Amino acid sequence: MTEQLYKIGKVSQLTGLSVERLRMWEQRHGIAPVKKINRIRFYEEDQLRKLELIKKLIDHGYSISELKNSSNEELNRLLNTEPTPAGVSIPQTEVSVVLVGDLWHFENAGESNGCNVVARLMTIEKLQRWNEYDVETECDACILIVSSLNVTRILEVQQQLDIPMVVIYRYASKADLDSAKEADLDILKFKETSWVEVVEQVRSKLRKRHYIDESCHVFSEEELAHLSRCQTNQQLEPQDLVEIVLLQRALLEHAQRHIENAKDVQLVEMIRSSEITLEKALSKIAEEYELID
Repeated sequence: MTEQLYKIGKVSQLTGLSVERLRMWEQRHGIAPVKKINRIRFYEEDQLRKLELIKKLIDHGYSISELKNSSNEELNRLLNTEPTPAGVSIPQTEVSVVLVGDLWHFENAGESNGCNVVARLMTIEKLQRWNEYDVETECDACILIVSSLNVTRILEVQQQLDIPMVVIYRYASKADLDSAKEADLDILKFKETSWVEVVEQVRSKLRKRHYIDESCHVFSEEELAHLSRCQTNQQLEPQDLVEIVLLQRALLEHAQRHIENAKDVQLVEMIRSSEITLEKALSKIAEEYELID
């Protein structure tokens, strides 16, 4: 039985992904059609299903770089589990950003991808003034384009903002790139990215930030320190659970810093689930023995 193949236009129609984006993913992320005949791209059934799943997950805030190497089974599991921490609201439809630098090139190059530009500023100095005086405009993230990747300067600006930042650079030395990696900056090269990818990077940054939100913890660091000093004269003391909770938090923080694909997201969520379960058990002990006011 001959397997059904789909032309790129039909794939675009069925998945909601533009033909331009499919071609870009082929060039930059290796998501290539199963064959080409006279320059016509053909996708097989499994590829169509994978693209449908990727589109749904991107709509939930994931980026293509996180999903491209995952199997259909992994993508399906990730979509069904919806690993969003309880009590945390992540923007699913539209993100608000401030653009700094000559970013009209990106914005006008393709689809908006659910991104609302609340301010356009030409220089870092104007960004600093905007951040200081414009207290009414709500913004989720900053997209900064620079000619040279001056990590020291960028970190100074980042410290002044209370929102995530994605940096797009034109030129950078190896030392600059090493410094950016060490500082855990989110950077993209101007000539190797698109507006769609920039927005996806912003969404990924926001999602990671929500994963790290300490409000998901049951106890603060001070409360854990207090519980570690409490005695109940039972077989399992609060100190024993506190030690494991602190180890899990450390592991969770490390795993969150290295999210690159769907497997990493699932690992983070399993660690988080285990840590929250343990904190709830500790909470019951604290309540039973009235260890915290």
